[in-house]
Amino acid sequence: MRTERGCPIPAITCLPRSSVSVHLQKDVDVLLKELKPCTRHLRTTLGNYTDELRTLERLYYKNANQHRTALFFKRILETRRYGQRLIALNISEHVDCLYASFFGVNQKPFKGTWTHVPTGTSISSVLDRISVACKLLDKVRE
Repeated sequence: MRTERGCPIPAITCLPRSSVSVHLQKDVDVLLKELKPCTRHLRTTLGNYTDELRTLERLYYKNANQHRTALFFKRILETRRYGQRLIALNISEHVDCLYASFFGVNQKPFKGTWTHVPTGTSISSVLDRISVACKLLDKVRE
């Protein structure tokens, strides 16, 4: 599935907790417990990445005319483009919306027990977005 850059977060549809069998509810509890620190770490990491990207932007604009034809500068330009695409994917917002979808609209997110479960299509759309981000990061590392 191709994910367009800058496309809005699709509406996450949810089912009530009662639609999940009792023996699977424990698994959801464990997964949500693991997802919470991951979302915090993701927000922190992307914040640091944004700062690094700003530094790269500054270096690019300071040296664009002088080093435009150099091979190392073309690599900087490529890394800059991939970084902008990664930020445009807005991964942390997608993951936060997915995590918040486990909690009711009237309930304060990230507090208490989960009352809803997102549908498989909602989860797969977020996973597709994360997959695209991983591919971009792999290209940057090459």
